[in-house]
Amino acid sequence: MTSPAARPDTPGTLDGEYKYPPMPTTLSDVLDLLSLPKSEQHPERLVAIVQRDPITAAYVLRRVNSAYFGLSRQVTHVERAVVLLGFTNVSNLVLSVGLRQTFQGFEGREEEQIMEHIMRISVAAAVYARDLVEHLALPLPETAFSGGLLHQIGRMILLYTAPEVYAPLWCERSPVDDRLTITTPTVDQERAYFGTDYVKVGATAVTRWKLPDKLGTLIRAHRHPGSVGDAHLRALTLAVGIGSMYGCALFEEAASTAPARPMLTALARLRNVESEALSAFLEGRRAVVRAFAVAATEG
Repeated sequence: MTSPAARPDTPGTLDGEYKYPPMPTTLSDVLDLLSLPKSEQHPERLVAIVQRDPITAAYVLRRVNSAYFGLSRQVTHVERAVVLLGFTNVSNLVLSVGLRQTFQGFEGREEEQIMEHIMRISVAAAVYARDLVEHLALPLPETAFSGGLLHQIGRMILLYTAPEVYAPLWCERSPVDDRLTITTPTVDQERAYFGTDYVKVGATAVTRWKLPDKLGTLIRAHRHPGSVGDAHLRALTLAVGIGSMYGCALFEEAASTAPARPMLTALARLRNVESEALSAFLEGRRAVVRAFAVAATEG
């Protein structure tokens, strides 16, 4: 049996004063690149963006050379990484690295572990969303990936702003062996302690960071995709919402993919396919998605 880790007794009193760190230029530039039509997403532009940022380039190359990709020779140049792994893989790695670099400097080990947990779920959601969109032959799979990656940005901001209040909502420690279990809090818990939730905080980040409109919709509406009027954009939002639940189930024992069924049904109807077929497709991707999420977020 586990017990909550020093959970605060009273709600936080931040009065809406959240810390919105500046978005790294590299992350912003790659998001802008991926929002362009496919014909304008030139690999040379990606290479140029990354090469302007030696720290991001080093992180990306370290991940490219990890066991996950299994390359026979060490890659020492971003341009070579794009040739070997492709534009999509490298741009996805750059986004993952850039997002993690946005939120640094946590003092406690638990906060670092929570941040890594959020990142892994976010990367998994991004891969699931992109794979669903590609599987259904929908346009803008890169936008789906970006939306999945950023859909929990509000949770990162809450943790960054008030780790002493937010971290205990995630953590439980076993009284037997002191093992830490990290579980995503509910939006009701967030509202009780902050007077808001991660979706609303994320929506404010969309405005502050001047993110592309489509990407903003995916972040704002991923819990309620039915509110999106445009059918294509609704399909992308459904993919992100589904990816979020499947990503959480990959990394939390108590989580289930069952809550995703209504969204799967809605997406299947939009594309005239069987929801069971979509579910089977996602289940078949579990190992690959998990492996990429771990590789993209490891230290």
